[in-house]
Amino acid sequence: MTSPPPTSPTPTNTPPQSQPDTSPKPTLEPVWRIQPPMAADIDAKARKRRLNAEAARRSRQRKEESVRALEAALESVTKERDALKQDIECQKEQVKLYKEAAEKWKEVAEMTTKSDGGGIKGIKKE
Repeated sequence: MTSPPPTSPTPTNTPPQSQPDTSPKPTLEPVWRIQPPMAADIDAKARKRRLNAEAARRSRQRKEESVRALEAALESVTKERDALKQDIECQKEQVKLYKEAAEKWKEVAEMTTKSDGGGIKGIKKE
């Protein structure tokens, strides 16, 4: 008996073609990373915390100063606006008085022109 011939030749000594392995490979942590933190590490963390707390405190102070400056500027601008509104009211009152005075002078001028014949004294009509 004979065995059937293989349908496709497959070489046994050539490695199969595959894509490069891009999956992360597990790594072992060095012993010095596994050990408990030393006093220097604890001091460094405490120092970082202290520096961060100081930076946060300075940041809050800057914000408070900024708010105070803005409030002072707002108060100043509000006072200036109120003073300008008051000036406008005074000027409106003056305009009203000037208009009233102009109307009175206009009436006086009309009355004098009617009474003296429509001319201005000292000027002759031709």
